[in-house]
Amino acid sequence: MILSGKGIAEARARGEIDVIPWKESRVNPNSYNVRLGANIVEYRRLCADGTPSPEMDLRAPSHPGRTLTIPEAGMVLYPGVLYLGHTMERTRSGYPWVPLLEGRSSVGRRGLSVHVSAGFGDVGFDGEWTLELTAVLPVRVYAGAEIAQVYFVRVEGPVGDGDLYRGRYQGQSGPQPARADADFEDLR
Repeated sequence: MILSGKGIAEARARGEIDVIPWKESRVNPNSYNVRLGANIVEYRRLCADGTPSPEMDLRAPSHPGRTLTIPEAGMVLYPGVLYLGHTMERTRSGYPWVPLLEGRSSVGRRGLSVHVSAGFGDVGFDGEWTLELTAVLPVRVYAGAEIAQVYFVRVEGPVGDGDLYRGRYQGQSGPQPARADADFEDLR
């Protein structure tokens, strides 16, 4: 089951989910529009000095990226570059709601994807969403632009300890780098 827009507002009123800050005009028939935050981390194939960028390594604890602030005039995102952005809104979901994030069709029709593969939240997630922005063509983005939509589906059955997510991205604020290195701890 997916919550309708009215269902999102009702579940919020019951304290089951939340979107902060909340604005009624961002409620859609079955989702809520979230906005692009001001900070972007840029990963290029070439460094500023023209040398090749270090490869992305799933075992590495972090990768060098350049943190930028989107100016008022906007910022152009280019093909072949990975940008990590974030939502201005913080979402919270309690049991039994699973939050999911998708790009808005009007954004996708400009050649911009808002996630490579991480549009899935967990029951109990509380934080801003990190966006994995990739552009097909150069596209100018603006902080505060409605860039994606969050929707909520019901999970059936127990999900584990206390039925709430307590993972590595809980409480995140701003664009967060991958923490995939933790997946390799058993191999070390």
